[in-house]
Amino acid sequence: NSYDYRSKQAIAVAAVVQGDKCSFYNCKFLGYQDTLCDFQGRHFFSQCWIEGGVDFIFGKAASVYEGCTLNSILIDEGPSWFTAHAKVNVSAPGGFVFKNCNLTGSGNMYLGRAWNRYSTVLFYKSFMSGLVVPLGWDSWQHDVSHITYAETNCIGPGSNTSQRVPWEKHLSGQGWDAFVGPEFNDQDGWIEQHAP
Repeated sequence: NSYDYRSKQAIAVAAVVQGDKCSFYNCKFLGYQDTLCDFQGRHFFSQCWIEGGVDFIFGKAASVYEGCTLNSILIDEGPSWFTAHAKVNVSAPGGFVFKNCNLTGSGNMYLGRAWNRYSTVLFYKSFMSGLVVPLGWDSWQHDVSHITYAETNCIGPGSNTSQRVPWEKHLSGQGWDAFVGPEFNDQDGWIEQHAP
């Protein structure tokens, strides 16, 4: 959806996903601001292309993105944000987990900003081009003690964590397993059951 490509005010969502156990394979989501509303439920995205310039993956869902490309088409220097996650409390299910993904495109981008104070976003074994700003993350003035932002085993010029925000989480192996393993959003094996 290119409706708002030149407007800083208009929002034109390409898709809203709010059902449970929704999966997407080899799909393209194109927009500029707020491209993909990953609103609520458990979701799985595989080999998808998601393109935008501002908060282009946002919502409060518990979603895994595997082998996807996040492509920024930011038309000014920014910086802007790939994600805006809105987990509402500590016990609510939710988080965006990016596994073996590619972050590409133009502009300067934060990995994510906290839409709520329990915002949860993780990057695992992903490629980050040089558009990722050194700080990595934006608290959006929320209490950082509740935010879970983490990355591990990533590569590329944007993956250098030496200047990341000091409140980025450093999870143990068991901590990572809770997000990259099936217990995060696939406890009942629904992803394989619905695979094409």
